[in-house]
Amino acid sequence: MYSTLVLFIKAIGILSGLLMLGTFLRAKVPVFQNLYLPASVIGGFIGLILGPNVLNLLPFSADIMDFAASLPSVLITPVFAAIPMCLYIKKSDSNAFKKSNDIIIMTCILGGFFMFQCTLGILAAMFSRVIGVNTYDVMGLELAYGFNGGHGMAASLGSALQDFGNPNWQSAQDAAMTTATVGLIGGIILGIIIINIGIKKGYTSQVTSAAKSSLEMRKGVYAKDAELPEMCKQTTVPNSIETLSLHLALIIGVSAIGYILEEKLGQIDNIIFASMSAFFYSMIVMLIVWRIIVMLKWDHHFNEAVKDKISGSLTDFIVVSAIMSINVKMLSTYWAALLITCVLGLVVTPTCILFICKKFLRTNWFEKSLGAIGANTGVFVTGILLIKMVDPDIKTDALTDYSIGGTLCNLYAMPLISLAIGIMGSSGPVAALIFSVLTSVACFIPIVVSGLTIGKNKE
Repeated sequence: MYSTLVLFIKAIGILSGLLMLGTFLRAKVPVFQNLYLPASVIGGFIGLILGPNVLNLLPFSADIMDFAASLPSVLITPVFAAIPMCLYIKKSDSNAFKKSNDIIIMTCILGGFFMFQCTLGILAAMFSRVIGVNTYDVMGLELAYGFNGGHGMAASLGSALQDFGNPNWQSAQDAAMTTATVGLIGGIILGIIIINIGIKKGYTSQVTSAAKSSLEMRKGVYAKDAELPEMCKQTTVPNSIETLSLHLALIIGVSAIGYILEEKLGQIDNIIFASMSAFFYSMIVMLIVWRIIVMLKWDHHFNEAVKDKISGSLTDFIVVSAIMSINVKMLSTYWAALLITCVLGLVVTPTCILFICKKFLRTNWFEKSLGAIGANTGVFVTGILLIKMVDPDIKTDALTDYSIGGTLCNLYAMPLISLAIGIMGSSGPVAALIFSVLTSVACFIPIVVSGLTIGKNKE
């Protein structure tokens, strides 16, 4: 036990060093600033290139590398467990619902494209097999898990397939890590290109010149004399418990219950229970627990900003460890199939999102489409970054609709994507393709109905 804890500290120390190095390089190197590369991505690539998987200049032990490879699939559970925490409809949110049907449409777009990318990824894998490119039997969901789910969910793909006894689970996990990295970088680059095209065509309502952001946003750190934003407000007195400790206790406690439910319910011979992961159960448990906290009138002791900082910190470690542990040998075997998948995802996803948003959204369709593009290629924060580039003063309803829609999307998209991997693991890609097509169509139906009943954009 002692040696395990020591290994934990060593591994986290290495990942922390890579994060700090990535932060320094982002602040100093213009190319990283222009690409808005997160410090976790920069640090992860340094660990990958200098580590045992490439140059071996930093000879991390096998135990350290195994720890880094398994960390994302573990940390994704508390990240998702935290989503329903501090979730209740505020007065401003209620007004937002009354003013615009775009919240519901954005919810359907974000979830629909999650399942659409499952369809697209499976078709890409099938095409790769037809032309004789190397693939493995359960290839197909890496696009959705990587582009839409990010590095944390990419790791959960491998562990889910491992639970189904598939021998190619490690390849699937490494492939999803690769698509997550390509999506994160490609989504930002594509987003900036689309923004500048949109400005020239007059699609934007708040900016009329080439999209720029503040020097601090590009560098990723604040200047010495800058006015620093407050991190959060304390909700407890430290001589009892630290505010951070209280929030962590709730998130980690609920995550533990999620793992227990996964273990117990997974023993039931049923495809639904076999497909659901700990992070899904954790979300459900948090919904219940949070409702109890609200009923007890203890919700004012919890702060959404603190929750977001915890989730963001965990995500930083997820990304740096995921990239650092990518299996380069796997990439050399399946590179062609992954190339087809990623190119298809980067071309088709933004094109379809722009078409649907322009046709069906009522207000500020271009700004909102950027949020959907960011979320469906990189991570949720990518969408926020792209929206702020065209709406720097937050004068439109784009960020509100995107944020609420993203939260609601998780509540139904998570069980769908979990079922997709369960069907893939138990019945194969054809069955998973049929399920993905049907669910993506079901998600898009409310969008079409809304467009027919409400009509074209207000603007």
